[in-house]
Amino acid sequence: MPVSAIISVLSQFKPKTVWVGFSGGLDSAVLLHAASSLCHPGAVQQNSGSLSINVQAIHVHHGLSPLADQWAQHCLNEAAKLNISCHIERLADKPKSGESIEHWAREGRYACFAKYIKKDDLLLTAHHQDDQAETVLLQLMRGAGPKGLSAMPAFNTFSEGIHTRPFLTISRQELEAYAKQHGLVFVEDHSNQDTRFDRNFIRHQVMPVLKQRWPSCNELISRAAQNCAEQEQVLQEYIEAETLICPQTKTQSLAIDALLHFSSAKQNLLLRTWAHKISQKTPGRQLLESIRRNLLSAAKDAEPYLKWGDWEFHRYQAQLYLIQALPEVPQNYSVRWDGNKPLQVPTWPELLSKEYLANQGLEVDKLDWTQVTVKLRQGGERCHPKGRQHSQTLKKCLQEYYVLPWLRDRMPLIYCADKLVMAVGAFVCIIK
Repeated sequence: MPVSAIISVLSQFKPKTVWVGFSGGLDSAVLLHAASSLCHPGAVQQNSGSLSINVQAIHVHHGLSPLADQWAQHCLNEAAKLNISCHIERLADKPKSGESIEHWAREGRYACFAKYIKKDDLLLTAHHQDDQAETVLLQLMRGAGPKGLSAMPAFNTFSEGIHTRPFLTISRQELEAYAKQHGLVFVEDHSNQDTRFDRNFIRHQVMPVLKQRWPSCNELISRAAQNCAEQEQVLQEYIEAETLICPQTKTQSLAIDALLHFSSAKQNLLLRTWAHKISQKTPGRQLLESIRRNLLSAAKDAEPYLKWGDWEFHRYQAQLYLIQALPEVPQNYSVRWDGNKPLQVPTWPELLSKEYLANQGLEVDKLDWTQVTVKLRQGGERCHPKGRQHSQTLKKCLQEYYVLPWLRDRMPLIYCADKLVMAVGAFVCIIK
């Protein structure tokens, strides 16, 4: 069963490389062993040809257990037995005070996985039917809707490739039988018995009680997750059509006036879908109510914003924007730059280079690079954009070029001999 589940995934996606998340525990030991049985030419027959699979393992060393070094070495040894390369990734930091250890470990783990997944690659993780049932109950206790109750998808885009969970319909009991049959050696993480963690509490305290009454509850709960996932898919297809009514600009903003024509329930659905598409995060009900109250209902000329972790919602000119949290603006920023090496301005996401500026229209060959300075707006500047008869204040130009307010103090300004020659990302000026 585990091998056939992996074959099904490989036949569907035809990957170049398969990366296995390998903790060294039972589940991932079965996953790696089953995948390794397919990593030779002709292992998977596909139409008239065969599929040769390159399988590699990734082990994340969280540094939380005194046995973590031993587990990493165990993974190297077990992978070597299967002639599979195992890459060890160590998390450099530690959970912050008050931060969920489970959340910290999960985020760190997937950040490590993302380093390896390239185009046409697959990441395989060993989540199984029991894990799925636990996830549904966790989401239920968080008050989740259909999306949350869909729990873990069988596959989704990840980094530059695809993340798949081929064992979601397979019980842990079946994995135990496979491990016994093949004599697999695996490690036991004793923290999995600690019921202070929510998932362990559900696994050891809640599920045994449910199974006494409903022996096949894992399968039933997983089926409910699949039903929710199908409902969510239909909703997403519906919303994709509806977003045509709320036109999105090149900055992925939403038209507030169009949004306000809908009921609050439909607004929430549109906002959740839009926000997740941009940030890969889903706002909760309390945040959505705050968005409707403080942003959607604000005065038309108001420019309020809301913080959301590492993201920010902004309202500007009847449009709603979601952007990554902005860095602080350093005072009196001014750097002499000869253009020979790229320059990273702390408030700008892209490196500045001569080629970068030339691609935006600046005639870099006309500049005296011994007199070039990069600054940020301080106020009172004047400039003479190309195509205009007279000079104007920089403030007025930025407004007329529709530069978003939160970018105006953060965009690099290129000066040559104390004359403004370019507002990066907006316009170039006449060079005399």
